[in-house]
Parts: sequence; structure tokens; C-alpha cells
Amino acid sequence: MLKDTRALVAKAAQDGKAIEQMKQEHLLAKYEELGKGFIKTDAWIELLSADVQHKDAEALPTRTTATPTNVLAPSKLSPLIRLSCHARVLH
Repeated sequence: MLKDTRALVAKAAQDGKAIEQMKQEHLLAKYEELGKGFIKTDAWIELLSADVQHKDAEALPTRTTATPTNVLAPSKLSPLIRLSCHARVLH
């Protein structure tokens, strides 16, 4: 489900569709039943779109030695990973 929904949003974004257009077209219609809990379908589209844009905008970093300043800088984490980390803290 995670890979499929991300792929759908990535493809729609690549095709030039805006977030509002994805929502109006019910891009994730087959998953709408799952979108009635913690994260609503429209919010999931926004989150995945932000994740896709984050990945596209950021080039792969060169390999460096891990230091406290480059290990887990929250600003470098994708929105999807930040949500996952936040959910783990809540449980």
C-alpha cells in the first residue's frame, strides 16, 4: 500500500498534476477506506507529494564520515520519514 500510493502520487506529479487535482480526481480511490483513520486520504496525498518533491529536489550526498552534525539532521529527513519517527514516539 505504501509503495503503491507513493508511486501513484509520484507518477501524477511527474505528469504535471497539482495536489488539488490529485485530490479532485480521487487518485487514491482504491485506498479511501484506509483513509478514514489517523491520516485522511487528502492529507496522505499532500504528505506523499511533499516526500516526492523532497526526493526530486535533493541530490544524493557524497559519502562522508558520520559526525553529530550530519547523522540525523531533521531538516534532511523526508516528510514521510519524519511522520514515521513521530508515530513511533507517540506509541
